[in-house]
Amino acid sequence: MTARPTRLFVLPCDHRDILRDCWSSYRPSGFVDGDQWITYAKQLILDGLLWAVERGADIGEVALLMDEELGAPVLERARDMGITRFVPTDDGTVGPYVLQYAGDFAEHIRSIDPDYVQTLINYNPSSPEAPTQMAAIQPLLDWLGANPRPMMLELQVLPTDTQLEEHGREAFIRDIRPGLMRQAIADFHAHGANPDVWKVEPLPDPAEYSSIVSAIRSNGGSHAVAVVLGGGASVEDVDASIELCAGVDGFVGFAVGRSVWAAGIEQKARGEISAAEATKLIGETFLHFVQVYVAAQSVTA
Repeated sequence: MTARPTRLFVLPCDHRDILRDCWSSYRPSGFVDGDQWITYAKQLILDGLLWAVERGADIGEVALLMDEELGAPVLERARDMGITRFVPTDDGTVGPYVLQYAGDFAEHIRSIDPDYVQTLINYNPSSPEAPTQMAAIQPLLDWLGANPRPMMLELQVLPTDTQLEEHGREAFIRDIRPGLMRQAIADFHAHGANPDVWKVEPLPDPAEYSSIVSAIRSNGGSHAVAVVLGGGASVEDVDASIELCAGVDGFVGFAVGRSVWAAGIEQKARGEISAAEATKLIGETFLHFVQVYVAAQSVTA
C-alpha cells in the first residue's frame, strides 16, 4: 500500500490528439514533423511545472501525468528532476476503452517504472456500453491485482443520448451524474479495482464531494484519496471546483491540464510568444491553482 498523499497537484499532459490538432492548425516551423513538435510542447509544459516549483509549489506535492508514446524523453527528465510521474496505460481518448500496447502493456509499465500507473475510462453504469468498457479494462485491473503498483483511475461519466434528452446537460451534471459516479465506483470495486487516487469530474457541492470519498473508501480502502479534474474549463470555473473540494477530507488536490497549458502552447505554436514566455504563462497558471487550493483549504480547516 502506498502512503496516502496529503496534497497532490497533478499537471496532466498525456494529451495527444489535442496537440496533433494544434500542430495541424498552426504548423510551427523548425520541426521535422508533428510528433517532434508535440514532444517539444510537452517539454515546455514540464518547464512550466518546474517554473512553479522554483517559485513556491512544493516539489513533494506536484506531479506530472505524461504519456510514453510522445513524452518518453519528458518522463526521463522529470524523473531526473525529482518530479512524481503518472503514466497512462490507455490511448488518451474518452471513447471505447483501448489499452495501449495491448498485450505488451505490462512490459511498458515495467520499463517506464512510473510512480503511479494511470488510466482514463468513460464509464456510465446506465449505458449499454458499460459491460464492454469494463471488459476492456479488466486485463489491466487483473494485472495490477497480481502486480500491485500505485494507481490513479480517471473516471469520466458521459451522458447517454437518452439522459441528455431527458435532463439536459446542466441538470445531468448537477442531479444525475453524482449518483452514477458512486455506482461506477462500486462497479470498479466489484471488478477488483482499488486505486490509490481517483480523478473525478467536478461536483456541485462539498456534500457530493464527501459522498465520493465515502464511495471510494467503501471497500476498506481507507488510504484512497481523490482529486478533481479540470476538463479544459476556464480558470474561473476551475477555481470554483478547487474551492468546493479543498475542505473535504479525502480530496487532496487537482489534476488540471489544458486549463493550465493550452493558452501558452497555442500562443507559442502561433509564434506570438517565446518559449520562455510560454513557460512562464504555464507556470503562473499552475501555481495559481495551487495557491487557490491552499487558500481554500486553510479557510475550511
